[in-house]
Amino acid sequence: MGGVTLMETEALIQNARRLSRRQRVDWLDELRSVKALSAQFTQVELASQLGVAQPTISRKLQAAAKIPAVRPGFAGGTPNEIIDRYVAGALPREDLVDQLARWEYAKGDRTDGPLDDLTFHVEGSFDDVVTALDKGLIDESIYDEVLDRIAEAQQTPTS
Repeated sequence: MGGVTLMETEALIQNARRLSRRQRVDWLDELRSVKALSAQFTQVELASQLGVAQPTISRKLQAAAKIPAVRPGFAGGTPNEIIDRYVAGALPREDLVDQLARWEYAKGDRTDGPLDDLTFHVEGSFDDVVTALDKGLIDESIYDEVLDRIAEAQQTPTS
């Protein structure tokens, strides 16, 4: 049996990464749909409509309550979700760069006190973009373009 070439291995890694991110994006979309439908149906009715058990609907609604809504003008509720949609193939590069450049990021890593150097990651901070770069979810050209657009927007007076 022959070995897999380096190019084949890289293609398999990229495909698995894309499928994994697509699965996560589908899960978020499903939870948001179930949450929206819960305004029209009881859990029992919704379970019947979706062909699942009522406890499944209950668990999905609990999970849905914890995910941020998709922000208007964006493809997701967090920078990570926007990046996931790009990796999944559901968002073009241009839209990814545009949205990451326009995102209002939370303040970055914080410590748990004035004498402690241990930092905690803050969801929705620019560190999400840095982590995506470190993990190979985005490349350096995307990262640099996002930084350039952020810097450009900060230099442009708003009136």
